[in-house]
Amino acid sequence: MNYKKLISATKNFIISFISFLFSFTLLNSCTVLSNEPAEDSLMRRIEIYYPVNNSVISEGETEIEYSVSSPYNIRFIELYINGQFIKNIPGGDNNSLPTASLSFDSSFIGKSINYYLVYYDKDGTSAKSNDVLDVLIIKKLVPPYPPYDLRITSLNQNTINLSWKDSSDTVNYFEIYRSTGFAGEYSLLKISGGSSFNINDSGLIPDSIYFYKMKAVNDRGDSEFSLVVNTAGVVFYGGIYSPTMLKATAFGTQLVQLEWIDNSDNENFFRIERKSLYTDFNEVGNVGPDVTVFTDSGGNLYAGGTFFYRIKAFSSHDSAMSNAAQVTTYSHDLLAPAQLKAVYHSSLKIVELNWVKTDTRTINFDVERKTGTANYILLKSIDAVNTVFLDAGIQSGNNYYYRIRGSNGLYHSGYSNEVSVIIN
Repeated sequence: MNYKKLISATKNFIISFISFLFSFTLLNSCTVLSNEPAEDSLMRRIEIYYPVNNSVISEGETEIEYSVSSPYNIRFIELYINGQFIKNIPGGDNNSLPTASLSFDSSFIGKSINYYLVYYDKDGTSAKSNDVLDVLIIKKLVPPYPPYDLRITSLNQNTINLSWKDSSDTVNYFEIYRSTGFAGEYSLLKISGGSSFNINDSGLIPDSIYFYKMKAVNDRGDSEFSLVVNTAGVVFYGGIYSPTMLKATAFGTQLVQLEWIDNSDNENFFRIERKSLYTDFNEVGNVGPDVTVFTDSGGNLYAGGTFFYRIKAFSSHDSAMSNAAQVTTYSHDLLAPAQLKAVYHSSLKIVELNWVKTDTRTINFDVERKTGTANYILLKSIDAVNTVFLDAGIQSGNNYYYRIRGSNGLYHSGYSNEVSVIIN
């Protein structure tokens, strides 16, 4: 028996066995590396609350709502989207959790993503959140902007058209609100589709003032209200209402009469302003409270000129502006009738009017009458060969007022003197 070979084989076996034991011990003493972060010794958890599985979010930035179980001493958070590392988010001040967010541009619209967060502690441990799956990105939705450039177009005495513009990305529909009069309450008038840009409002009462405002609505909410517009074309702020229904009538080359409606009971005075096609508005006169008529015969009026007027009401604290009225002065003057007289024939119950024709170019006379404090109305237009008129449509117990003006078919003269008759 060859003892030397036996001893050598035994020695080699022992050496191999010892090497195996050493390798096994070394292998078991090493940390096993993994692509997934392992929970730390405290079994710390990080959990995502929003967005969650199957959420729908808008393009742009969306904050992630999450929590980390205590106690913790945060180092940073990592964000992974579709399995890819996106960014590292350092911890906040005073060991607070940082704000984590998802951010997508318009190229992601219509796509779905998966994501998760990884928490890292200052003690070297880490924890992975739950996986959030199938988060859909859609076009950003925000409440719409208010409609703007509202305009009212009168179609007839009972119908207006309200038009507007809108710059919002998405509008489901528009809500149009209306009130009647300065102190009226707004109520919903109509709902119009999101692609519409005008509506008609009919059944209106002539000489009433209607106010309109509107807002846009989509899935994210309502816009603010638009600016208010009204059928009188007036603007007012604070505690005084605007004069309305301003009308300007020319009676000559340098004579314009203004009439308006006073809607306030707290004005101190009215300021009358005028402009031409070539100048800005300038003051041309003032009248006291409750006055609703003004005659402009001031400088800078000229034959055939186009002028614009507006009335501004002033209280002790506020002011309000009327609509603007346009007028063109005569290309030449027509003299007004003169020496108007009135005689009441009680036996016949007739008022006889007579006057003097002062302008040979006059072809018609307009006879006008009013009762008490009412407005003048046209009784009759008669041929200018006549300078006498008999009014048989009178009643006892009234005060009647008369005035006459001439016309050449194109222009009217100024009015004659006013006369009155008391019928007992």
